[in-house]
Amino acid sequence: MSITSIVKKILDIVKYSLMIEFDENDLSYDRLITHLKYFAQRAISNKKLNGHGSEFLPMIKEKYQKAYNCALKIKAYIEKDYNYNVSDEEIVYLSLHLQKVLSYLKTKN
Repeated sequence: MSITSIVKKILDIVKYSLMIEFDENDLSYDRLITHLKYFAQRAISNKKLNGHGSEFLPMIKEKYQKAYNCALKIKAYIEKDYNYNVSDEEIVYLSLHLQKVLSYLKTKN
């Protein structure tokens, strides 16, 4: 499967999970797409992030529950279809990007 099709599937998961429509002109949407492309590439090539961030997971779970739960749905899809172990660090980054989109949409409406 191509990176583009993985990103499209993830965007579908996000739309249905968070019940949102994206504003494709928004910077947070562009950032999310960029992150998802790299995330999909790591999943296809079975490469892990080289960094830290998992220490923020408890705060993310508590403060950004909707974004975190959506990230878990993305994790389930990637792990099932691509046999890629999505790390807590990836969940943190996914959650933050999703939260940025949610925050933008909330201020827009």
